[in-house]
Amino acid sequence: MKTIKINEFTIDFYPLDKQVPTAIILPGGAYLMISEAEAQPIALEFLKYHIQSIVIKYSVGNCTYPLPLQQLDETLCYIEKHAIDMNIDIHQIFGIGFSAGGHLLANYYTYPYFKRKSTIILKTVVFCYSVFDLTNLYSDNINYIRLYDMMKKSICTNRVVTDDQLKYLSPINHITHIPTFIWHTTIDDIVDCNQSINYALKLSVAQIPFELHIFHGGQHGLALAQDDNHINTWFKLMIQFVNMY
Repeated sequence: MKTIKINEFTIDFYPLDKQVPTAIILPGGAYLMISEAEAQPIALEFLKYHIQSIVIKYSVGNCTYPLPLQQLDETLCYIEKHAIDMNIDIHQIFGIGFSAGGHLLANYYTYPYFKRKSTIILKTVVFCYSVFDLTNLYSDNINYIRLYDMMKKSICTNRVVTDDQLKYLSPINHITHIPTFIWHTTIDDIVDCNQSINYALKLSVAQIPFELHIFHGGQHGLALAQDDNHINTWFKLMIQFVNMY
């Protein structure tokens, strides 16, 4: 693993010694932290399938949009510039985001107030129990309600949360037109699985290739779900989907 500093953030590169597909990994953490369970363990799992990866440690806590989008864009620009040295085929790159990281990935190509500099088009995107609609986060748990409020304030301009901001920040209102793999669990009590179902319905209407898996059981933030022999099949299913493109 090699850590590379790009301006005010870092990426962790897990290379292989030959040109193979590359995964861009965006861990979750509600834009307040980086979930380590969704970082290195995911990268190491990809290596088993002969896929190299880059984990983006994007800014959290004080990450008013579009800063996280800029950092994803800067990473892709860095890859374009150093593709030969990094042994990366820019046409064989896909993105995978967990929870808030999925929200970030889903916004990258379509957020109305952001202009990309990179010309890379990811071949597929993967969303793992992701946040697609900030206007539709709800819970009976006061701790989760506070979490939602902190996350919204962290990414909204000047920390003032308005309905218009939440609408523009919600990928459900501007879907990504790239082949998409989605998985979620039925008893996720932080991000309801209907977020993924509703996003998939939008993809279906737009005739965008997608695959959706809603697993029975399973709390939020399972990452590889190593202790659940049913849910942990998501990784092989995802690899099969990505390999089709």
